[in-house]
Amino acid sequence: MCRARERAEARDEGFGLVEAVVAMALLAIVVSIVGAGMLYTLRATTAARERSVAVGLIGTEESVLQATPYSTLSTGAWPATSTTSISGVTYTTTTSESTVTSGTEAGLLDFSIEVSWPNPAGGGVLDVSSPLQIAPT
Repeated sequence: MCRARERAEARDEGFGLVEAVVAMALLAIVVSIVGAGMLYTLRATTAARERSVAVGLIGTEESVLQATPYSTLSTGAWPATSTTSISGVTYTTTTSESTVTSGTEAGLLDFSIEVSWPNPAGGGVLDVSSPLQIAPT
């Protein structure tokens, strides 16, 4: 009976190789899931920041257009394109204009402002756009 007890105690001592391998495999799975989640969050944050900058550039362009006299805006100097680099990302702002020639809104200037930038994930560009109408004063 003594030998049986000794064998049972010997089997229960410490961590065996199988347990250690299983624990390491589970840890690897958990770490890879957490890492993937962090990578996704980083990409989403970067995309949101870039889109926020683009919307800010549109707001700036709208403010400039609204502060410019109507007679200067209707000279036909459109489309206009400018490039701005912010935090290592190059944004291209394109402003185009058309004049409403008939109806109750004749003389109204229709502007289209588009900001585009390279897709950080590769392949093509991302963009945001906004319409703006300016009436003669």
